[in-house]
Amino acid sequence: MRKSLVAIILLGVVLFSCKKEQDTLPPVISFIAPGVNTIINIPDTLDVKVQVNDDRIIHFVVISIVNEDKIPLTEAKSFAPFLAEFTAVHSFVIDSKTIASGVYSIQVLAFDGFNTKTGFLDIEINEIPRSLEGFMAVTAPLSFQSEIFRLGQDFSIDSQMSFPQGCQFTAVHPVWERFLFAGGDPSVLTAINPFTFVTEWELPATPPRPQFTAIEAGKDILFATANGDAGIVDIDGNVTLRTFPYNNMKILCLAADENYMYAAQQSTGGTNNELTLFYRETGAVKSRKLVAERISGIVALDDQALVFFSPGNRTEIFHYNPESFILNKLNEIEGEILVSAEKVSDDQIIICTDAAIRLFRPGINRLDMLLEQPYRFCRYDALGNRLFLAKDYEMEVRNFTTLDLTEEISFNDMIVDFRILYNK
Repeated sequence: MRKSLVAIILLGVVLFSCKKEQDTLPPVISFIAPGVNTIINIPDTLDVKVQVNDDRIIHFVVISIVNEDKIPLTEAKSFAPFLAEFTAVHSFVIDSKTIASGVYSIQVLAFDGFNTKTGFLDIEINEIPRSLEGFMAVTAPLSFQSEIFRLGQDFSIDSQMSFPQGCQFTAVHPVWERFLFAGGDPSVLTAINPFTFVTEWELPATPPRPQFTAIEAGKDILFATANGDAGIVDIDGNVTLRTFPYNNMKILCLAADENYMYAAQQSTGGTNNELTLFYRETGAVKSRKLVAERISGIVALDDQALVFFSPGNRTEIFHYNPESFILNKLNEIEGEILVSAEKVSDDQIIICTDAAIRLFRPGINRLDMLLEQPYRFCRYDALGNRLFLAKDYEMEVRNFTTLDLTEEISFNDMIVDFRILYNK
């Protein structure tokens, strides 16, 4: 699309050079459709009709839907009418799950060989509402085999498949409709469509230590390996970015925000531990900070992170500033080891230890007991305001506010992981 537009512009320049008489009047742009104050509820089709007039020949017209930064939401539509009067008609399909609610503009650009005119018409777009699609569960009937289930909203089993190797890590990318899991030796990162169970792609880990050690799905897919490197994968399984590997380091856990990737690195001998900060855009290292203990978890917040350590028989919670590189201790839990941390919001972090479920509020540095019993891990359902708490063979479903038990989901084998499927 960009190449064709450049070609049209070059054609206009050539024609301009052939003119002997300067044109001082730009094209006139009139919007016929849609009307003023039009509201689009995604998914929908926006029909655009624009009248363009000029005292000379109109060389090209380009229509696009743009945001406030003039970045197109969809592919633009180009016309080369070579008429003095032209009506441009086009229908835009607006169905992307990534478009946020707000005011956007229909942008029309017209060129007559001498002058360029741009017209705008504001429209309001309402994003696709977030909805619950179901659940994904992974169990381990054998140490070398995994079973993957898709559950409906009522927790009944819709589909299942066997994975002939053990599953260590999972993630869900709802916009791309990908369920991801890593397992095997050497490790393979596999992406399946959670609704069809069709394998979309597989990504093998690379030598010399071909093991994935963490995966995370946000706006894209992130991974870390036992080679001490991290990377980003696109929707088709292509590695679009990879950090520099380290011969004697592996990454234990990984988290990311819009600007950075936070990685807990440990030497292969287990003696040295570092908190490494990568630029998300380039993969370059911004900081490598030597720390005294093994990092047991990282949670990315808004332009900062929480870093968890588990020295001895306790869990320590630190705040990390990626601009000053300062680690500041906030709190600690005596007699308990961190199992996992689940982010509800920037100011609500659910901490699952080997003895209890707690709620930590970083803004006020407050630590509250929720449930004084051990669970294997925890997941939070933002739409239903529910906690999903894993025991060996069952998931407890509890109201996050009252902690009342509302459901128990039983499996025949040990639960390895559990993910919540949303539409976006």
